[in-house]
Amino acid sequence: MRGLKRAATAAATFTLMLVSVLTLVPSPANAAATPYCNGTLQASGLNVPAYVSKHSTVFCLMTVGTRGAGVKQLQTSLNRCYKQRLAVDGQYGPLTKAAVRAAQRSERMDDQDGVYGPDTAVTIMHVTVRLNLCGYQ
Repeated sequence: MRGLKRAATAAATFTLMLVSVLTLVPSPANAAATPYCNGTLQASGLNVPAYVSKHSTVFCLMTVGTRGAGVKQLQTSLNRCYKQRLAVDGQYGPLTKAAVRAAQRSERMDDQDGVYGPDTAVTIMHVTVRLNLCGYQ
């Protein structure tokens, strides 16, 4: 009987742990809800790509095909802080993706996919408001 109680307790504990882990892992729907960067904001004295709206955030997404002011700001930061030579044209193409991947590698990020998302935003350096220094958020 004791063995049966222990097995039931172990099963219940495992189920609770599994439920806890699943609630911590972001669902694909949440990951897909990350808005694309459409502008820039000043955050912590830095110029940072951002989703600018009524509820603005610097936790936004850019990948190949993205265009606009957010991409220009990212290209400026990559040029100044990581010594890249990108055209600051506001188009996230293969060269910008390669430069983001190089910055991710430089910062020793686990995911070096060349996609600018929330993890990359808070890990790589951005130019300061005065444009003469680089810094982290």
